[in-house]
Amino acid sequence: VEQIGYASGTCLFAPSSVFKKVGLLDPFIFLYHDDLDLGWRAAQLGIKSYYVPSSVIYHAESYMLGWNSEKFFWLERNRKYCLQTHYSKDTYSKIHSTLMLVDLLVWLFYLSKGFLGAKIRAELDLRKNRKKISERYEHLEHLKKISDRDLVMDLPDAIHVPSNVTGKNTNSIFNKLIRRLSQRAKKAISD
Repeated sequence: VEQIGYASGTCLFAPSSVFKKVGLLDPFIFLYHDDLDLGWRAAQLGIKSYYVPSSVIYHAESYMLGWNSEKFFWLERNRKYCLQTHYSKDTYSKIHSTLMLVDLLVWLFYLSKGFLGAKIRAELDLRKNRKKISERYEHLEHLKKISDRDLVMDLPDAIHVPSNVTGKNTNSIFNKLIRRLSQRAKKAISD
């Protein structure tokens, strides 16, 4: 059994006591990164996530959205929603330059895949929902028991992206970049 940042929703098993403490899935992000949000809220309350390397989970690829701009709209909107609702304002300001660099890379990725409209729609939707995001942020800040610093220091410096999405070489390059950005953010938070 190994500790991880959070369990993917495709293979999440948790007792009802966890949901009683953490709450249910956030309805604002009902699609993509809802598992990230749930795992992050659990971690902020001191509940760790684990996986069993010998276990096998079969998950059919999503046929609902596939590889299209609608999927990337939800991925991007909900990624930034999680960042804006979970990091304290102090943490966010410390890692702002790293987040801006990540955002630039996301813009370039979306442009290269022909999904620029999805990125723009995500940004506009976040602006439209500023009040809801602010209220959620205040609610989560009030509940937080574990500091951002402690959580971030425990996060891995790599992201596994399936090879059918990026290819083996691209994944290696991607993770070298992610590792550097992650270590940069960790240094900024610990200073």
